[in-house]
Order: sequence, then structure tokens, then C-alpha cells
Amino acid sequence: MEDPRKRDLKKLTHLFCSLDQSNKFHTQQIMFEDRRLYKSNLNGEVGHKKLEHLENIYDFQNLQKETQRKLKNLQATIQKFLDLNEDLKDTKEYKEATRLIEEHVDKEQNRVNNDNEEIGVP
Repeated sequence: MEDPRKRDLKKLTHLFCSLDQSNKFHTQQIMFEDRRLYKSNLNGEVGHKKLEHLENIYDFQNLQKETQRKLKNLQATIQKFLDLNEDLKDTKEYKEATRLIEEHVDKEQNRVNNDNEEIGVP
């Protein structure tokens, strides 16, 4: 019989992956709407179209912030689960969860570094 902790860890990692995909989707939508806004400005479209693009960007940014908050909380939950269940270290679920956490931490660190470079923070 399979250890129920493995099943729980697998559910947490699937949820994490789902939220990460949602975050990527929001990023793509923000970039898409930004391009549409830029094209609207170039083409001299009417103001309500530009406002619509700005509203969409704002909505997706809010969704992305909420998703990132959930990701951060879930990351902490998974890390605590891993710390409390170190006897599962040799399982593929444990290794997968550890890999996901490490990748996410690296990705967030790169994003922070890129943001700092854009605004000129050393």
C-alpha cells in the first residue's frame, strides 16, 4: 500500500505546477495587451480602445500578483512538508518537489535581479 504522504506531496506539486502555468499565462497576456496598446498608439486609435487595453493590463497584473502570492504560500507549505517528512527523501515525489522549489526560487531571484537592473538598483 502506498504511503498517503506521497499522495499528498504529489497533489501539492501538481497544484504548484498548475499555479505556475497560470502565472506564465498572465505574463503572456500582459505582454500581449502591452503590444496591443503600443499598436493602438501607433495607429492613432480612439481613446476607449486604449483604455480597454490598459484595463486588461491592470486586470492581468492583479491576477498575476494573486497567483504569485498563492505560489509563495504553497512553496512555504511544500517546504514545511518536506522538512517534516525527510524520511521520504529517496522517493521520486520528494525529489520532484525539491526540484520544483529550487527552480522556483532561482526563477524568482532572476526576476528580482532583472527588475533591479531595469530600475538601476546595484
